[in-house]
Amino acid sequence: FMSLVCLMTICAYSHGWLAATFERTWGWPPEQYAAVNAVVLLIVGPATIFLCGASADHFSQRGRKDAPLLILIMGTLLHVPTGIIMMLVPSPVVAWVFLALNLIGMAMISAVNALTLLNMTPARIRGQMVALYYMCMSLTGLILGPGTVGFLSQYVFGEDKLNYAVAAVPALYGIIPILFIPATRRFYLEQVARLETMAADSSDDGHLPEAGQHA
Repeated sequence: FMSLVCLMTICAYSHGWLAATFERTWGWPPEQYAAVNAVVLLIVGPATIFLCGASADHFSQRGRKDAPLLILIMGTLLHVPTGIIMMLVPSPVVAWVFLALNLIGMAMISAVNALTLLNMTPARIRGQMVALYYMCMSLTGLILGPGTVGFLSQYVFGEDKLNYAVAAVPALYGIIPILFIPATRRFYLEQVARLETMAADSSDDGHLPEAGQHA
């Protein structure tokens, strides 16, 4: 699970190079890129987060215990290929179509990542887990995202092929997390079931369920 979220932050932080990429690849000045990027983010970001949050609640209430994780997985399967394709197309307009889809995938993960973590974490350590979680995902994204693009641009593809360096980030870091998606889902469901069993045993023994003790 953590690898999927860190993959998203790595790719998201690598987007700090997109203004330079659009300028070098398609001749867009940074201010033109920034204006279009702001509009796209304002449209797809809030709408995607709201819809995904509502969907996670809807399906969870109907018995899909892995609903948040499934949305997170779908977001991963959307943002990884679009993150590669958008840097390899000949037209900046087509690139923006794929970039919008890419941002939707990242927003899907942002909408449910914390919920997914809390569903599989015992109540007594949720505070520590959330703190460690945000520290790991932030540091991973900050270090590997921009750093990988800079390294590949300077030493592998050349500075005039910045788009190849940006496209390589989801390709390099996305392979292993995607291959482990079935195992991630299986372990997630096992952990959720384990917590439910612990809560039921606590109730049978005359104690409050673990989550209720810290409500």
